[in-house]
Amino acid sequence: MSLGKEHKINIGYEGLGYAESRNIVCLLPEANYVQVSKSKPGGFWKKWSGWYSSSTERHLHHSKPGSGIDFCHFFNSIQMGSGQWGTTFETLVPFHDQPNLGRFLRAEIEHFSEERLIDRLAHESCKFLIPISQNAANIQKAVLEEYPSQKEVILSKMVVLPPPQPLLIKSYEKPPVRDGIHFMMLGRDLPRKGGIEVIRAFTKLFGDNPSLKLTMIGSLHSQNKRHSLTDEQLQELAGLARAYPSQLDWQEELPNQQLVRKMKGEVHVGLLPTHADTYGYSVLEFQATGCPVISTDIRALPEINDQECGWMINLAKNHLGEAVDSWGEASSRLEAEIETQLFRIVNEIISDPTVIRVKAEKALQRIEEYHHPDKFADRLRKIYLNCGLIQA
Repeated sequence: MSLGKEHKINIGYEGLGYAESRNIVCLLPEANYVQVSKSKPGGFWKKWSGWYSSSTERHLHHSKPGSGIDFCHFFNSIQMGSGQWGTTFETLVPFHDQPNLGRFLRAEIEHFSEERLIDRLAHESCKFLIPISQNAANIQKAVLEEYPSQKEVILSKMVVLPPPQPLLIKSYEKPPVRDGIHFMMLGRDLPRKGGIEVIRAFTKLFGDNPSLKLTMIGSLHSQNKRHSLTDEQLQELAGLARAYPSQLDWQEELPNQQLVRKMKGEVHVGLLPTHADTYGYSVLEFQATGCPVISTDIRALPEINDQECGWMINLAKNHLGEAVDSWGEASSRLEAEIETQLFRIVNEIISDPTVIRVKAEKALQRIEEYHHPDKFADRLRKIYLNCGLIQA
């Protein structure tokens, strides 16, 4: 199928979530995007649907696309029905329920018994597999080690394609650091993303640095039991925050336009000292507004942040990039290590704030080189072209 003016190719997609909007929908201006609805499994797959966990089942697409759809492009999902398809994924496919996924990433179990779903990836109807990071590609390869007969054909469909990110400023222009350095952290699950360590480290720094500022957007109430805080912990952190009302601005949410305006015009440095993250989209957003980022070096984060364009908190990791002390009693060691390194890095920035602009310029260059939307669109077209879904 040609992507010319005479005909617009129709690409089916499953939903309009954040990940789909970032990686799939409306990213090629010459294509039409048509939402395809899911249906309940039937026939052979109805027999086996109860075998999968509910979270895995959510990522199985059983419907037959309409006659006007040329192919489907999913996120984390597998097409169980007919029609040509491919999927972009952030960790692995088939997606698994969180307990088993976590155990696999921590190397507590070696593989999953998902051969029927692996067969779908090897099937000729699956045309492409797009991990959004090399880390995700490595995890997928680790999964496929248990399926040698399907491994090579599946790997031949796999192409790493990082998400697009437009530059949100034309050039670096921030308030003078002599008036105070402004840091920001944002995320829906602050405990998992290192919010506890941020509060503790910064409240130790505020007293000796009255011009130091921190904005936090998000909640300490985690939906993940692994990162849930006790009432005593919540009271402790709230007390620390209340002690510095002029330096710590903490809001559970902020409209996106206001958030971007603050990042562009007020914030100097972004924060993502996370325990666990599939990618780290906020790093790209900070960098695109001229804010270099302090992040941990787990999973895909070293692919989008480094010491040249930001600062890295170095943690002990396993072969899949997962922090080794991220579970159970060992998590307290992880928190302590993150807090210690974060405290040191922020102190170094306070001692030499000129480094902020140097790293910010590098971050802007990095967004332009690796995440420019036009370059992303060209790479995506090439993927579609190479697997025969479109013609030049």
